[in-house]
Order: sequence, then C-alpha cells, then structure tokens
Amino acid sequence: VFRIAANGNLTTIGSATIGDGTGTRSVTLATSRSYLTIEADGVTNGAGSTIYYSWSGGGQGSLKFNNSSGEVMRLGGNSNVGIGANDPQFRLHVRSVSELARFDTATVRGSGNGFIGIGDPTGRKGWWGYGGANDTIYMMNDMNANLVLGTGGQSRLTLDTSGNLTPISHGAQILGWPSAAWKEGHFSDFVRVGGNNAWHSGNDGAGSGLDADLLD
Repeated sequence: VFRIAANGNLTTIGSATIGDGTGTRSVTLATSRSYLTIEADGVTNGAGSTIYYSWSGGGQGSLKFNNSSGEVMRLGGNSNVGIGANDPQFRLHVRSVSELARFDTATVRGSGNGFIGIGDPTGRKGWWGYGGANDTIYMMNDMNANLVLGTGGQSRLTLDTSGNLTPISHGAQILGWPSAAWKEGHFSDFVRVGGNNAWHSGNDGAGSGLDADLLD
C-alpha cells in the first residue's frame, strides 16, 4: 500500500513491489543535478541487478554508502573503491587506525590454506599466504623466475630459480654487518672466499691439508 503525503512524499505501509516480477524493471531517483537508478534483471541467467549513478549534466560523481556514524564506503567517479577513505586513489583504498584487512581460511587450522594470488589474464603468477599443517607462511613465485626482495624502493636480494640467494648491490653484506654479525652458520658443502675453498666439513685442523694444518 502506498501513501502520498500533502507535500508529495511517497511512503509505503509494509512491503511493496514495483513491477510485475517479469523482465527487467528499474526505479530512478532524479534531481536537476544527479540521478540514481536501481535496475532488477528478471531474465533467467541474465546480467544481474545493477545500480547506476551519475550527474544529470554528464560526468560521474561518487556513490557513497553511509550508516548512522557517517560514510563507511565509497565508489569513486574514477572507479576506485574506498573503505574508510573518502578520496580513494587506488582500485581498493582502505584507511584505518588499526588492522587494515584480514584474510582467513574457512578450513580447520592445519588442514587447509589461505593466500593472496597475483596474476594476469593468463593465470596466477605467484602468491603469498598461509598453508600446510605446520603454520608456515609462504611467499611464492609460481613461474620459472626470480624472487626479489628490497628496501627503500631498491631491489636488494635475489632468490633465483635454483634457490641461490645473491645480493643485487655490489658490496652488500649478506651475512651481517660489524655491529650484528651472524652468530653461526651451517654449510653442507665448501665455503668459498674469492673463489677459493676456505673451509669444508673435514677441516678440523690436523690432517685437513689446508694452511692452518700445514703451519701446525
């Protein structure tokens, strides 16, 4: 049931349906400056329902979602989505004073995985996330290509397809620095300095044949 007030406002008493339930139907709210259209697709396996918003004179403003506390989300005229950000500068722009987002797996702990995938139209190229039964966090390149780590906007370390970790910057100190050197290291093969063997598993001094042994 509809009620039209003396000031022209239209209200409903109880539930109301616009249209006969078949085909595509739409409702438009329009002013001299903008309009909002809600369109319901009644075609089986059709395109789905759609919300349109635009300025009446052309151009595109933001579509905002508010609750009693104010704005909570916005679809900008530049097609960027802002959550807590009323000026979204990226496809998804989240602004908060605490944890920005969380991605949880729906499976029982240790029995599944949850990850963020990165790809292009040809498929997934890599992922970062949680997996397996041992609470391991992974950073994975699915392609036969390197994984690069960096700081300060610069590439610093390369993990190549063979598992070798090498510095990109000449003179980078891989195993520490004077004030925080590594306490110990374990190696299953020769350690080489300047291309020469410096140590091996059998080098315990006597009988090794290295300089330290010969000087004894």
